[in-house]
Amino acid sequence: MDVLAIGHLPPPTHGQAVATAHMIRLLRGSRLEVQVCDIARPAKFGACRKILRHIAAAWAIVKTDAPHVYLTVNDHRGMVLTVALALLATRVGKRLTLHHHSSRYIDKRYRIADWLACVSGHDTLHLSQSPSLCQRYQSMYPAVRRTLPFSNVGAVEAMPARSERTGPLCFGHLGNLSEAKGIADVIATLRRAPGAHLLVAGPCVDSFAKHAVEAAVHEFGPRFRYIGAAYGADKQRFFNSIDVFLFPSRYAAETQGIVNLEALAAGVPVVAFDRGRIRRDIGSTGGLVVDLDGDFAAAAAGFDPKAADAYSRFCTLRAEHEGEQSAVIAAFGGTRPMIAVPLSRALTGPC
Repeated sequence: MDVLAIGHLPPPTHGQAVATAHMIRLLRGSRLEVQVCDIARPAKFGACRKILRHIAAAWAIVKTDAPHVYLTVNDHRGMVLTVALALLATRVGKRLTLHHHSSRYIDKRYRIADWLACVSGHDTLHLSQSPSLCQRYQSMYPAVRRTLPFSNVGAVEAMPARSERTGPLCFGHLGNLSEAKGIADVIATLRRAPGAHLLVAGPCVDSFAKHAVEAAVHEFGPRFRYIGAAYGADKQRFFNSIDVFLFPSRYAAETQGIVNLEALAAGVPVVAFDRGRIRRDIGSTGGLVVDLDGDFAAAAAGFDPKAADAYSRFCTLRAEHEGEQSAVIAAFGGTRPMIAVPLSRALTGPC
């Protein structure tokens, strides 16, 4: 065994889970043997079962003969559990890699994040989504000495070329719908764009989003359509049905937004708030980045999607990511070229 991988895996499906699954596929495709421990919070009896999964992960750290431990970092209060696992891994002599998926403790210094940096030691490798996030993390926490950027773009595949859309301009928004993820700004954009349509997909994860969607149905009639959760072929049909993807996230932990990358992969330009590495992802050709204190709805309503080349931007990001992948594989002692590994096989072998 080469690597013990401990992280959040789908279900539920969210950015961190998708990114963790991609990392496991990458490692296994690089001729490395990987043991997997899923520490995601289940839907039923979530808190208790999450703690039990962390206990199982701790036992796996003690028992495994793998020299490397890859550990995804829990956000907010859950970081206490990450600190415990990181401390154990370093004490039993494992080479530790921590994969960060939150900008909450990069934008503002947190004591628990200080503890994590200190107990992990100077030799621990820290992965974050961009060079600037890595630099900010190191400057915030002096105990951190080794970092590598690792974008989530590798978890996203290019979608088949879509036919040119006809009809009125259509905005789209997809994800776990909530107040923090910007559902109010999404709906306000439709209010600022007379004649445009809006297609929204994804589960409502708070009461604010549920009430906002219900109110929009009554306010806009056929100009607003909500289709619920969209995965696989339904997600591809969603992107084929829109002209501009909206991502006005104010979520404190936002680092990149995998769904933005999926939009670019489908050839759909993105209008998003400037959080994490989103400005770097969109660049000058992938859409429009709005300052956090700006008027998102006005900016999005005035955006011309014909001025963007979203798919070209996605291809550039994928090309840049090749170097990041090679550096991470080398850190674990893997080799290139990679071997293609199906997702079902990549996620087997729970502890």
